[in-house]
Amino acid sequence: MSARVADLQVVAKALLGAPSRTVTEQCVGQVLKSAVEIDAVLAEWAESSIPVGWEWLPAFSFNCPSETPRTLFVHQDRVDIYYDLWVAGLWNNYRITRIMVQSIVLDCLSRATWADSPQLMQQSRSAIRISQQMVDEICGSVPFHLGTKIGGGLGDDAGVEYPVQATSAITNNQWQASAALGGWQLIEPLRIALKITCLPEDQRQWLTQQLIRIGNILSVDLLSQTK
Repeated sequence: MSARVADLQVVAKALLGAPSRTVTEQCVGQVLKSAVEIDAVLAEWAESSIPVGWEWLPAFSFNCPSETPRTLFVHQDRVDIYYDLWVAGLWNNYRITRIMVQSIVLDCLSRATWADSPQLMQQSRSAIRISQQMVDEICGSVPFHLGTKIGGGLGDDAGVEYPVQATSAITNNQWQASAALGGWQLIEPLRIALKITCLPEDQRQWLTQQLIRIGNILSVDLLSQTK
């Protein structure tokens, strides 16, 4: 599937980057059809092919410092828990892949002269809805990756909290993995999410704030690299 998505991106970039007069509606339609087919395969994987236990669940609790606004760590009060950090990363890779495919769908529709037909207008709304859903889910994974960490380097700090389930606390392995790798795993998903033009402004600001937070943790200027 990764190869199909990569091939689609290459073809779409070459086609949609060409002058309008050189691009036929048939070619745009073919790329659009391929994007829709690939997205259907991705959606099917998420619905029926994931191993048992890899589903994410709403956190039972996530204790944030009383002196810091909870909104620094959480967007729209969504906090999700994953089997482990690797599985969380796999889900975010799936999400950014769907975002990229939906971006191609929207680019194709913007180039199609028939895009004002009811069917394709519905397809455009669907692409925007799916993209927004993927970004919301990425936002919901941030507390699992970062907890309440706001700085202090790669190691963990005393007092850093992570979301937990009702039946179990976070293990030392999970704690150490999140402290060492959580920020790194979020950089690309956050960057891809920020490329979506239809995001609500408050969500865009929150995503940007998370990149700043990760940059402080890793001592890297991520914003200048994102532009």
